[in-house]
Amino acid sequence: MSLPTETETGAVRRAKRPPGRPDPIDCFSAGDRSGHFTGIPADRANDPIMTSKNGSDSSSLSRRTFLAASGTTVVATTAGCTELLNFIGDKLLEEVNVFNETDMRVAGSISVSGPAGDTALDESFDIASSESEASDDDQSVAVYDDVWDGSGSYEVAVELTDVEIDGESQASATVAIDNPDEQMLAVGLGTGETDAPIDFSVGESLSDFGR
Repeated sequence: MSLPTETETGAVRRAKRPPGRPDPIDCFSAGDRSGHFTGIPADRANDPIMTSKNGSDSSSLSRRTFLAASGTTVVATTAGCTELLNFIGDKLLEEVNVFNETDMRVAGSISVSGPAGDTALDESFDIASSESEASDDDQSVAVYDDVWDGSGSYEVAVELTDVEIDGESQASATVAIDNPDEQMLAVGLGTGETDAPIDFSVGESLSDFGR
């Protein structure tokens, strides 16, 4: 693969891509060359990516920007962009992820019980709206790792604090985890993709969640 070359004027040109391969920059711009919106503002495409291993750690603006953008439900319009977004999603997401896709800040708690009935997760969250621009440190997603303890059925319960989404403040579900090394749980708050104000879905990549 050839590297960008510096011109006599000091400008850097992008290396030529094989025919048919999408430009990674297009995947992270407000519109790709076919005119489709892919969500991430172009002026934030080069923000550094930082990760955290639990929901209480601070997340960077890049994490919030990426996940807010992926929450627009327009993940990508080409296979290449989908693969790129899934690669980044794999670096950012953990086993359990709570997405706030409402237009308000949401606080609450999430608990997960394992197949044997033991408590696998019991944490609170306070996450900003995915549309918020309030602070670089604000998170629009809470992520939790080391939750799955083998395959089986897990009981998940979410309760919101002093707020309702379409009249609902709590929800629960039983989710089946067949491949704990690969599968993730997405809890969507106000996604608009389903009739449920609080939605539970299992997948192996960001695009599996329609985000």
